[in-house]
This record gives sequence, C-alpha cells and structure tokens, in this order.
Amino acid sequence: MLIAGAGRHTKDLLLVISEQKTNKEIVFFDDVTAELSEHIFSKYRILRSIEEAQEFLKTDNSFVLGLGGTNQREIISNKLNDIGGVLTSIISRNSIIGNFDINLADGLNIMPNSFISNSVSIGKGTLINTSAKIHHDVKIGKFCDIAPGATILGGVYINDFSFIGANATILPNVKVGMNCKIGAGSVVTKSIPSNSTAVGVPAKVIKVNNE
Repeated sequence: MLIAGAGRHTKDLLLVISEQKTNKEIVFFDDVTAELSEHIFSKYRILRSIEEAQEFLKTDNSFVLGLGGTNQREIISNKLNDIGGVLTSIISRNSIIGNFDINLADGLNIMPNSFISNSVSIGKGTLINTSAKIHHDVKIGKFCDIAPGATILGGVYINDFSFIGANATILPNVKVGMNCKIGAGSVVTKSIPSNSTAVGVPAKVIKVNNE
C-alpha cells in the first residue's frame, strides 16, 4: 500500500492502518519535501520520485491520501491516478458510521472516534479527522478537510475544497461555499460564501479570496 505524503498526518494514519492488520507492504511517497529521512520510524520506506512510485504501483495499485490540505490532496491524487494508482479509502474501525442512506466516495480518511450519522454524503478525497461529528442530512464535497473535534449539524452543506477547523461547529442548515476556511473553535450560524475565511463566535468573514 502506498501512502501519499510523509508528513505529520501520516503518523496518525499509521494508527488506523495498524487496526487493519494488513500483510501488504507499506511505503510512503513524497517527491516535494526536501528534508526527509529515508524511512519513517526507521521502518517504512519513503519513495522520493514519481518513477519509484510508478514502479511500486505495478505490484499494488492502491494508494491512500496521507496528508492534510484540500488542494494538496487533489494534486497528489491526480498525480498518482495518472500513473495507474487507484485512490482508496482508509476507515478506522473505531469510527461510527450510519447504516442508511450513506454515500461515501473513494479516497476518504475517516479517523478514530469520528461519528457519521445516516443520510450523509461525503465526496472524494475528503478527510474526516479524529472525533469529528457529522450529523444527519449533511453533504460534504470533495477534497474537504474536517479537523479534529469539528461538529457538523443536520442539514449542512459544505462545498468542495473547504476546511473546517478544529472544534468548530456548523449550525443546522448552514451552507459553506467552495474553498472556504473556518477557523478553529468558530461557530458558524449563517451561510458562508465561496472563497471566504470566517472566524469567531458567531463566525464572521474576515477575508475573501477572489481568485
């Protein structure tokens, strides 16, 4: 199994992979970060070129996203798809996921102690981090990042590439636009337009990225 990324999130991801008790060889891929050792925890190889990654994917074409950041997750996903990789989800056995009307796309990270209720849709490549809570009738887009302890209440819609900070709360029926950033601990009481950064209690838009 190839894990895309070799930074801090990978250390958490290894906890989830250890739950799976897989016999597959585990390697990491990072062709961007300059200062890296050859191994993680003196055990797992780090592949440093796209050619090395392509050769490994010939033996096992599955890869999981092992990094945070919304756009970065899409970029590395596309890079590995282009050389034959198959984007794969990693889901903790210590998460709670509903049994009805659940639509989970490929390439998710669902981390320990997270809660996902019924009637929930989560898009491709999204990270649901430790102890995040996703309640009923929520739709989350692709390549989003839901940080530890965030609470997404019923009827919320979060568009693609948005980041919800640690312990933030999104109140019922709120819409968060594309490419938004919600600060840690914020309480979002009304809808946030695309390309906005919002912080505070209640959350207010402090920055708009027009690009």
